[in-house]
Amino acid sequence: MTLESTTRIRSLFRGQRGTLVISLDTELAWGYYDDDHRREQLFSPDGSRERRSIQQMLALLEGHGIRATWGLVGHLFFSRCEDCQPCPVAAWRDDNHGYSQVHTPGHPGHPLWYAPDIRDQLLAAANKGQEIGFHGFSHRPFHQMDAQDAQREIEAWVQAAARFGIRPGSIIFPRGRAAHLEAFSAAGFRCFRAPDRTPRWHLRRFGPALKCADDLLALSTPRVFSQDQLRREQGLIKLPSSAHLFDFPRGIEQKLDQLGLQRLRLRGITDAIQRAAATGTIVHLWAHPWELRTPADHDKLQHVCEVAAEQINAGRLCSVTMGELAGTAGIQTLGRQAA
Repeated sequence: MTLESTTRIRSLFRGQRGTLVISLDTELAWGYYDDDHRREQLFSPDGSRERRSIQQMLALLEGHGIRATWGLVGHLFFSRCEDCQPCPVAAWRDDNHGYSQVHTPGHPGHPLWYAPDIRDQLLAAANKGQEIGFHGFSHRPFHQMDAQDAQREIEAWVQAAARFGIRPGSIIFPRGRAAHLEAFSAAGFRCFRAPDRTPRWHLRRFGPALKCADDLLALSTPRVFSQDQLRREQGLIKLPSSAHLFDFPRGIEQKLDQLGLQRLRLRGITDAIQRAAATGTIVHLWAHPWELRTPADHDKLQHVCEVAAEQINAGRLCSVTMGELAGTAGIQTLGRQAA
């Protein structure tokens, strides 16, 4: 990090302003590489709906002066199958139908598995303050890999990203499961998103129903945290998440949307943004871009952006990427051990 960028980032945090971090798991079909049925249910055959979602999400964020970290699956950097050796999807051959769409040497890449257009769009956005981060090369969960496979995934992503001038920085782990942190640290990465471990209706039997009621009634607020609470873990800054923007039962959500009550369940999230602004703390929201599927979903994200923009314009909140937050947190956490 240059002296100029460090000075700019430090200036964002002056005056006890709150901090908004948004991280986005940008994966297209790769997020369901091992679930053919769900993938066919969720995604458009040609990836057109998912591309519109990314464009709409990016436009909303940039239009409200909000930065985000876009965790991009490495294989999406490519235009077509490059017949990598060893092939990162070879193990799927007998188990997942997606293999025949991904492994197509000499043919144009299938738009659900290859996305040079999205890559170029995010590269242009990165020049205006957005960040491109790591979300695996093939979206395989790292806790299911041995050290050798993890090293291959990391190296494959780093090499693909390097073609476009992207350096290792922020990590959004596939399926949210962190592992092999020492290998990421050695490769030059600086921070990773961690799940929120605050007990909030995590009961096995009644937890989902209680959480649904909590979201609708705004009984509790997603956790905000201070820079003093950030820790290093095996050389990486651990950035806890506060809330998943679209973590709500879809059937109930659609009924609320039909009644024009799509914003009702967002009160806890907007309260967390306002609390971060009022207390000089950090709120970290995350989502998958493909979850922005309907006009009502667009309205929900717009509402969250409007609440954040109001605080930003009033000088009470700043919007930063994961990498920017880690840049300032790293100064304070040198030598500090993981909690």
